[in-house]
Amino acid sequence: IDAFIKSDHECTNVDEALEKISKGMQVFIREGSAAKNFDDLIDAVNIMNHQFFSFCTDDRDPVDIINEGHIDFLVRKAIKKGIEPIIAVRMATINTARYFNLRSMGAIAPGYKADMLVVDDLGELNIKMVIKDSKIAVENGSIAESFEGIHKVPDNLGKVILPKFCKKDLQVKAKAKKIHVIEVYEKTLITKTLTCDAKIKDGFVVADPENDIAKIVVFNRHTGKGFSIGFIKGLGIRKGAIALSIGHDSHNLCAAGMNDEDIETAAKEIEKMNGGIVSVLNGEILARLPLPIAGLMSNKSLYEMVEENKKLKKSLKILGSEKDIFMTLSFVQLPVIPEIRITDRGIVDVKKQEFMDIFAQ
Repeated sequence: IDAFIKSDHECTNVDEALEKISKGMQVFIREGSAAKNFDDLIDAVNIMNHQFFSFCTDDRDPVDIINEGHIDFLVRKAIKKGIEPIIAVRMATINTARYFNLRSMGAIAPGYKADMLVVDDLGELNIKMVIKDSKIAVENGSIAESFEGIHKVPDNLGKVILPKFCKKDLQVKAKAKKIHVIEVYEKTLITKTLTCDAKIKDGFVVADPENDIAKIVVFNRHTGKGFSIGFIKGLGIRKGAIALSIGHDSHNLCAAGMNDEDIETAAKEIEKMNGGIVSVLNGEILARLPLPIAGLMSNKSLYEMVEENKKLKKSLKILGSEKDIFMTLSFVQLPVIPEIRITDRGIVDVKKQEFMDIFAQ
């Protein structure tokens, strides 16, 4: 706050949110696909302080957007939790516009942009019409006019470059009997540092499916210079590997799995696709979602993305996981959220802002 950071979307409980708004911050209540803080924060909102609250998703995958919605989903959820409909709408509109000093947006009034939703009921918030820049864009679930040609989508942008490596380069020689492990959880981005017994085979530390501990590798995919190796608990997979080129905020390539062969296959498949998400079992690609634009975005339609995303989620069950872990894995590289992370340069103790050895003494 002293450095003029005036908003926050990382609150995890009511007391934290109230403390921050008392010191002048705008608190964004987040409900994404991986980080879900809505239920823990909504009770902080009341008639006297609601103007200091807004909504955000950070991040929400295409399947959830199609099935539930985006910010409109949070408005409906707030109303069901007892927030007055008008206040819930304000949290999604005028509160946010005023915070960002968007003087022409956020309300229906002279001088404001004619961006409006027409709903049949404020309680249910069923959207019947979308008006954008004074023109009807959507009516009764149908797009009123084509958006084709408004923006040219490139076929690709940027290039994924991996270091030259093979599965032998992913081996971790056992230097101690205990290792530091990154523990991840559902519905939160917070991680914990575990000290676990290393599973050692032929002098090397390997993944431990019985204890839900996978090997994780982060490759520098921008210059192809270097990678780091660690271990992670909580993904739920029991075999195979997954990889993706989404990794906040450096967006390097991250692969996690139960054997080095599948980790290698997954990482190299991402390079072939020039970015994306992939799942692998016994050297075979189970599902893939190319993201050729900077390794982060697709050049396909939303509905095509949803179908490919569904295949990826089904493939996780084949690997043994009942969790939607792709979004979780995309945040494991973010070295500013406690407690432990991994980047292409090594394992990070976030509180100390120091690198941590893979082995625990």
